[in-house]
Amino acid sequence: MPPKKRTTKAKNPTNQPKAKRSKATSTPTPIIVPPTLSGSLPTLILDTGGWSIKHALLRPATNETIEGSSTQQDNFSIRPQHSPNLSAKPKHQITTLLSSEINSIQNKSQLFITRPLERGYVTDLGTQLQIWDYILKLEQLNPVHSYSNGGAAGVLPPTTTNKGKGKLSSTVGSPVSSLSFTHTTACFLLCQPFTPRAILEKEDAVWFRDFGFGRVARRLGACCSAYKYLKDGQKALEGDKAKDLPPPSDETGCCLVIDCGFSMTHVVPTVDTRAIKKGIRRLNIGGKLLTNLLKQTISYRKFNMMDEFFIVNEAKEKLCFLSMDLDNELKEARKTKLFGSRWFDREFVLPDFVESFEGSIRLPLLMQRKQIELAKKEKEVEETSIDGKELVDEPMSNPDVKKSNDDDDEGDESQNAENEDDDSDEETEEQARQRIMKQKEQERRLREQQEMERQALELSVERFAIPEILYRPSDIGMRQLGLAEAIIQSIEACDPIYQAALFQNIVLTGGSVKIPSFKERLEKELRSLAPTNVSIRIYLPENPEEYAWMGCRDLATQSDLQGADIYLDRTTWETNQESSKPSGDIWSSTLHQNFPDGFIVI
Repeated sequence: MPPKKRTTKAKNPTNQPKAKRSKATSTPTPIIVPPTLSGSLPTLILDTGGWSIKHALLRPATNETIEGSSTQQDNFSIRPQHSPNLSAKPKHQITTLLSSEINSIQNKSQLFITRPLERGYVTDLGTQLQIWDYILKLEQLNPVHSYSNGGAAGVLPPTTTNKGKGKLSSTVGSPVSSLSFTHTTACFLLCQPFTPRAILEKEDAVWFRDFGFGRVARRLGACCSAYKYLKDGQKALEGDKAKDLPPPSDETGCCLVIDCGFSMTHVVPTVDTRAIKKGIRRLNIGGKLLTNLLKQTISYRKFNMMDEFFIVNEAKEKLCFLSMDLDNELKEARKTKLFGSRWFDREFVLPDFVESFEGSIRLPLLMQRKQIELAKKEKEVEETSIDGKELVDEPMSNPDVKKSNDDDDEGDESQNAENEDDDSDEETEEQARQRIMKQKEQERRLREQQEMERQALELSVERFAIPEILYRPSDIGMRQLGLAEAIIQSIEACDPIYQAALFQNIVLTGGSVKIPSFKERLEKELRSLAPTNVSIRIYLPENPEEYAWMGCRDLATQSDLQGADIYLDRTTWETNQESSKPSGDIWSSTLHQNFPDGFIVI
């Protein structure tokens, strides 16, 4: 009996602590915002596009940081890195290449490409998450995976920083302790208009739950471009003569942003950096559609290039342009069908991936012959003019003196001939020079012959007919307005008080606006459609593909916006998830609480 009592007493103490532990785990712990999230944080600015991701990390502003300080000036001078937004798999391999890792592959046609963005929206979140994780490592950020299990007040053990595989950010000089973990870092994301709330909620879960960021902010890329334009316009108005500044501001606060990127084109009217919701227009035409159309055209007329997206895209960037007089150039193309007889005929030499890995531009053979003949004629004209000048300047000479000089020359020539016979085995400097010149000429002809034997694409009317789809989508069966008509429709949808100011403040952003003559052609088209009593002013930045990112950088660097209401902190997001409310309501209430009706920033 006594041993049995001892066993029962021994079981009771072990059971009591177990019951206490179960009660402790069942009670929810309050979420407390760490002190590190209340001040200014390092900010990762991310512009996720269909072609590339622009990203960089800004250093935090300390309590002693004032406007115009060195930290603020350094942040204003930071430029983004460009990382391809894709994943690739080489044929017959299981390796997966992410983003800039594909630069190690010379022949990219051997890759199976996967793009997580389609038509401007994330359609493959799993692939996009892997690419974002790769970019965080490039910026020396340690993603705190599953950090939401411990709440926003969790404590992480100290670990070493992960070194990126690519080029590091320009902010590597800051303290590692403040830049190594994402829970003490803010993230500023650029998004497209009318992004479905379902996509935004999934992205929020990635940034807060999977990556563990302390604060996240969102803003339309067009609103950031408008902020940059208005800010630089005010500088120009104050007399700043810095390079690449827009025209002086008219102080109306209006700006019409045209974002022509890889996946689509958006026309966004803004007032005081807020987008007018009813005036936003979208065209499903971008750089990707133009490249695919050129690829199909070349494959139908010349070679099969359906698997060579990168080569055709390079040809588009180097050769395509927008015509200022389309009708006359088409008439010229109909009259003279011989390739090389028209001024816009060019050849795009394909890379052989042995000696060359990029395409190059070459004039057609007929144009080369014309250039050679023209150069010969110019040389003959120069020689005849020089000979005529020498005849005019040559003085009259005495025939007796001339005869004696001729006799002396004959004597010298006979003496030189004797010396040459003596040293016939040795090569003179003149003979060596002629031999070297002959060898160089033979090498040059051999290179020209090899260059002419390389395969090349003949491009003529395709150079300006492909980009013409931006203004005539009906040519390929698209039931949409052209770019100029979409701009007119967008401005007319706004209130009349803004319309004249929007015509005078048009900003071109996105990589596709770098097509030659884009600005001039758009101005010509708008002039024929706009009212005669309004002036049209179009601004093309030096780096249009980075303009929205730079506007976001300037917006995030402002001292009065560090920790302001443009950010959604982690505590608010977790509380909202517990109450099962959609995160779209939080963004709307946070960003649009002081806005008039009809204006949005996300």
